Amino acid sequence: KRCLSITVNGIKRRINEIVTNPKYECVDAYVLDYCRYMNFNSDFSDYSREQFEAYIGESVPNWPEDIYTYNSDAFSSYWYDFTPGKYYNLWIEWRSQVIHDVIAEIRTTLKEIRPDVDLEVWAASWGPLPATGQNWASPKYKAVNLNWWATDDYYKTGYADLLDTFQLGAYLNKINGMDPETIEYALYKCNNMLMGDCNYWGTFSVASREFDSEAAAYLCLTKSPGCMVFDLVHISTCGHWNKLKAGIDRAWEKLGVNSPLKSKTLNEE
Repeated sequence: KRCLSITVNGIKRRINEIVTNPKYECVDAYVLDYCRYMNFNSDFSDYSREQFEAYIGESVPNWPEDIYTYNSDAFSSYWYDFTPGKYYNLWIEWRSQVIHDVIAEIRTTLKEIRPDVDLEVWAASWGPLPATGQNWASPKYKAVNLNWWATDDYYKTGYADLLDTFQLGAYLNKINGMDPETIEYALYKCNNMLMGDCNYWGTFSVASREFDSEAAAYLCLTKSPGCMVFDLVHISTCGHWNKLKAGIDRAWEKLGVNSPLKSKTLNEE
């Protein structure tokens, strides 16, 4: 309990420091990255057990076996090789509700101090994400409940309506087409899952020299209202500056945006 309190209160103090300091008056958004559980195997603390039992209104007699148990060869093959227990689906719902409530607290804190500052979240595009407790969809998006691990009320843990902008982490190698492994499909799915509750940007990784960053930038800027590239060191070391600029210029030309960078050449060094 103390650790969770320190984490949330620590975030609130940071928000207060940033958005009230005159040096940072130009700040127009506060972005949460990795606002989630680490994975399926966290957190099984005494505090989590206490809070989960209060949430479901009954005690869990066999902890954590009634949530799930690893199969005998789990650590020699795949970490997700497990057998769900009686309370597994409720556990997934509860963890998503925890993340939802943390984001709600952060939004309230931020907007009370600076209503003009946007709240944003980055999360991976291959959602919904039961392993990390992130349900970034709209709470109106009930199709998420078609997943075997979802309860009837899981959809209510969606937090899109708490955000101003969602940054969709489409860190995929393929760009165009409606294959589930493409950035274009990720943007299409994201738009459906958010249901208009917030703005969204496409984001992609340029960790490989071979990645077509020009096409990715063009796609994100023409299929979503914005674009974020991960990350600066990869842009520089993998030679993506001018590729990104070409994609941005091409997108802005299609969208009718007059770019001051259009006539400039970027130094890859």
